[in-house]
Amino acid sequence: MEVKEIQNIIEILAQESNSKNISDALRQANEYLSFFIAEKPLNIQIFNYVPENKGELSVGHCPSCGTICTSDMLHCEKCGQMVKWN
Repeated sequence: MEVKEIQNIIEILAQESNSKNISDALRQANEYLSFFIAEKPLNIQIFNYVPENKGELSVGHCPSCGTICTSDMLHCEKCGQMVKWN
């Protein structure tokens, strides 16, 4: 089951719940699940030469919090958002 499918089910449960506390908790859980969906960084810049690996390094901003991320990172170090570079 994909994360989006799980989020849809959680949202339905939150809407059907008779308790505001449970609805709020389910919506918060849904928000945290969104960090497991890889998103492309914003404002990507590519640098063609990096002395350590003589390859390519990309730099961009996290789509969730705006923190600078590099292409060797799988997650934002500040908020945990999963990032995909291709």
